[in-house]
Amino acid sequence: MRALSSHAAVIALGFAALGVAALKLLGGTDWTSLALFAAALIVTELVEDADRIRTREPSDFGSFRVTSALQIAAAIVIGPWSAALLAGASAFGVRRLRDRSLGTVSFEAASMTLATLAGGYAFLVAGGHTGRIELLRDLGPVVAAALVYLTIRTTLLQVVAAR
Repeated sequence: MRALSSHAAVIALGFAALGVAALKLLGGTDWTSLALFAAALIVTELVEDADRIRTREPSDFGSFRVTSALQIAAAIVIGPWSAALLAGASAFGVRRLRDRSLGTVSFEAASMTLATLAGGYAFLVAGGHTGRIELLRDLGPVVAAALVYLTIRTTLLQVVAAR
C-alpha cells in the first residue's frame, strides 16, 4: 500500500508540474528552441527505447542516457519549466507508443518532469542564467544541474519504483 501511495504522489507532483509549465508557456517563449528540443527529445526517446527493447537488459534505466543530457541542456537553454514540459511530454508520448502500462508510463514521465525541473532550478540557484552559458564561469552551475537531475531521477526511478 505504501508503494502505491509514493507512486501516486510522484505522478501527481509530475503532472502538476506539467500543468504549471504549460501555463507558463502561454506567457511567451522562444518557440524555435522549444520545437528543436522537442524534436531532439522525441527522436532520442524513440532510439533509446528501441535500443533497450533490442538488448533485453534487466535494468530499464542506466545511470545516464542521451535523453538525460538533452533534458539538462533544454533546462539551461529554454528554462526549467519549458524543459520539464518537454521532458515529461516526450517521455509519456514515446513510452506510451510502446504499449506499456499507463501507470508505469505516467510514473516515468512524472519522474523525468520533476528531475528536469529540479536540475534546471539547481542551475539557476548555482548562478547560471537561462539561455546563456560561458564555459568556465558556468561550470559550477552545469555540474549542479547534472548532479541534482541525476539524484532526483535515480531516487525516483530506482528507489521509489523498487518499493
